[in-house]
Amino acid sequence: MPVQVDEGGASALLRTIEGMGLTVHTGVGTQAVTTGDDGTVDGMSLSDGSTLATDLVVFSAGVRPRDQLARDCGLSVGERGGISVDEQCRTSDPSVFAIGECALAADGKVYGLVAPGYEMAETAAATIADEANEANEADEAGAGQAKAFTGADMSTKLKLLGVDVASFGDAHGTADGCLDVVYSDSRSGVYKKLVVSPDGALLGGILVGDADAYAMLRP
Repeated sequence: MPVQVDEGGASALLRTIEGMGLTVHTGVGTQAVTTGDDGTVDGMSLSDGSTLATDLVVFSAGVRPRDQLARDCGLSVGERGGISVDEQCRTSDPSVFAIGECALAADGKVYGLVAPGYEMAETAAATIADEANEANEADEAGAGQAKAFTGADMSTKLKLLGVDVASFGDAHGTADGCLDVVYSDSRSGVYKKLVVSPDGALLGGILVGDADAYAMLRP
């Protein structure tokens, strides 16, 4: 959850989940999944040396770009996978475009959400249309300069074990001179942070436990 919440939001979420009677292990990785004599799962060994007795293991592997076709065609791919594209979603072959989860965007990210894929599709389609009409005036062709895809808004609203979690904009306050406005109620499990610019403009935020204001606050 490092994209969705900061340290304060994570602490609030952790307290709420532990209040449900669940145990959360952070900062550790799985070293081995062990099995019993009958071949069924009976435990896990963690990187801190501890073990867990369990009869079920669920894997959450995230998104891995399927870029083998691009590799076979000699297209440039990222060090950790993904078909490298520029701000127009064009690959190393100017006649080939890539969008969505298989593409490594110009900002060095692989976007695993559908909304950025739609934005990339619009950019690629506009670029192709512009080039097809390049012999005509933009107003006659009905197309202008294609919008570059320089990154996507990773705003997200979800429920984690029934707990509302939302983030939007510059949620982690990376802009120069930005300020954090924080409300935290540990008893109710509510954490809210707004990130504002020096002149008071809303840049982003994080909501945990109560995300009713998400639609209103999101840019």
